[in-house]
Amino acid sequence: IEAGQAEPDPSKGLLLRLGVCTAITLNTMSFSLPFYLGLSEAGGDLQRWLRGLSLLLTTGAVLYGGSYFFGRAWRSLRHGIAHFDIPVALGLLAAYGGSLWAFSQGRADAMYLDSVNVFLTFMLLGRFLQERTLLANRRRLLKSEAFSFATVTALDPHPRELPWAQVDAGARLLLQPGAI
Repeated sequence: IEAGQAEPDPSKGLLLRLGVCTAITLNTMSFSLPFYLGLSEAGGDLQRWLRGLSLLLTTGAVLYGGSYFFGRAWRSLRHGIAHFDIPVALGLLAAYGGSLWAFSQGRADAMYLDSVNVFLTFMLLGRFLQERTLLANRRRLLKSEAFSFATVTALDPHPRELPWAQVDAGARLLLQPGAI
């Protein structure tokens, strides 16, 4: 991407995922509040309804918001690269799977659906802020004069020195240690 060219914003998709997961998190937390405030385990239909609704919403959050981490973790595993998204994806799967098992066994004391949602929302928030910061830094760097005098050795069709601004996407470059 050249200095004057508009760069796509990778955080836009994250913002939508973050918004959906935040809304789900706030709802599941409000559904969990009666249990934290003393609704007995013999709450009957209300208890089953609130827990079932929380499970349904959490499933949506994990499928939609978690798919970001699952896809990136899978790609990094396929390429044999250790990446931060792997433990995030594993943590989401373990916490959601454990809560799903507890729901199926009628073990309300082992369900942590609100915690799954909070964790997912905070992971998406962190990734969103990271992407926004990287984009802002990249744009600031490209607008600065740091690259205006720098050159690089392009190898195709024959080795030659070029200013960075004239390098085409996909060009093979020779980068020397300590070079910009």
